[in-house]
Amino acid sequence: MQDLSSKYDRYAMTKVLVFSSPNILSLGLSEFLLAQENQFEVDVFTNDPNGWREKTVALGHNARLKIFNLTEPLPDIANYAFLVEGYGFEVDKEGLAKILDQLSRRNVKTLAVVSFVRAGRKSSELYLLVKQKIGSDFDVQTVFTGEIYGPRMDFGEESQVLDVFKDASLGRPIKLPTSDFEIFIVYAGELVREIVKTMFSYGYPEGEVVISEKTTFYKLLEELKRAGIKLAYVEDKIS
Repeated sequence: MQDLSSKYDRYAMTKVLVFSSPNILSLGLSEFLLAQENQFEVDVFTNDPNGWREKTVALGHNARLKIFNLTEPLPDIANYAFLVEGYGFEVDKEGLAKILDQLSRRNVKTLAVVSFVRAGRKSSELYLLVKQKIGSDFDVQTVFTGEIYGPRMDFGEESQVLDVFKDASLGRPIKLPTSDFEIFIVYAGELVREIVKTMFSYGYPEGEVVISEKTTFYKLLEELKRAGIKLAYVEDKIS
């Protein structure tokens, strides 16, 4: 008799769509879902499919991960979707609105992830579009994050916080500002767990939440030193 168990397992799996560049958050999120044995299928829609393939080599040939160009059609049936704004995910307002409309028609529970450090509420096109959907039948919410740090940070991004980690990892002197200032950061692993918990629960009453740790630039340096990282400093005369 033909073994149909793998076929039935596949149909029982939850389909998750990820709209994003291959960044620290979306890669961690996809790997977390795929690590749950035979529970999730992840379809990635991106304007950088080659980057995704290069950065997911460690996963081997995982049949539950599929990578598509952003212009390709969405599957007719999906359960959840994550939209991660920024980090090289270049989609204009019209393109974002089209994605949201397609997800709404398919009744896909959707979570928009916005870095308030990089975009801010007022300037985030994704957030403004999502806000228009609040109160409709479309189950969509927004998570605002601080600056994300952890393994696979993209040091090509412009960020004073990321520059600290980059300089520390390379043994270079850190530019020390003349006065302290507030920063908002979040560890990638913790953020992934919080986002997954949000998606697979009832979510947030107001339709949005901030996931971030409020600290200061100087306190971050102290934390790195307590972690055993040797730091050298140079005065940042521009600050």
